[in-house]
Amino acid sequence: MNFLTLAVLMQASVITFELQPYQNVYSNVTDSQRPFIVIIGADWCHACQHLKRKTIPEVANEGGFKGVDVAYVDYDRDSQLARKLMKGTSIPQVVRFQRNGNKWEIERLRGVPSRQALTNFAQGQKQLSPLLLTSTK
Repeated sequence: MNFLTLAVLMQASVITFELQPYQNVYSNVTDSQRPFIVIIGADWCHACQHLKRKTIPEVANEGGFKGVDVAYVDYDRDSQLARKLMKGTSIPQVVRFQRNGNKWEIERLRGVPSRQALTNFAQGQKQLSPLLLTSTK
C-alpha cells in the first residue's frame, strides 16, 4: 500500500464532528434522560482553541461522546449565557448536565483536560482531580 492510499484511507476513517449551538442541543435533550456537555471558550483563548480544534475532535473520533450531546458557547458572542453556565471566570470550562429525576445535576471542568479525562468526564466517570472538577447537585 503506498503512502497516498494510506493517507486517503486514514482521512476517510476520521469521523466529522461539529460542536452544536447550545440552543439546539438544549432543545434536543430537555425531554430526555440524555446527558449533554457545554464547552465554554473564546476565539482569543489559546487553550480554548486547543480544546475545540484538537482535543474534542480526537475524543469524538475515539467514541468518547457516545450517548452525549455536545454544545459550544462562545464567551464573547454569548457572554450572558456563558456567565450563567460558568462557575468562576476562567476559560475554557466544560460543563456536564445529567438529568436525575426532575432536576439536572451539573459538573464542571476548568482548563484543558487530557483526552482521557474528557472522555471519562463525558461518560460520567468521576476519576478527575478535585482541582479541576466541581459538582452542583
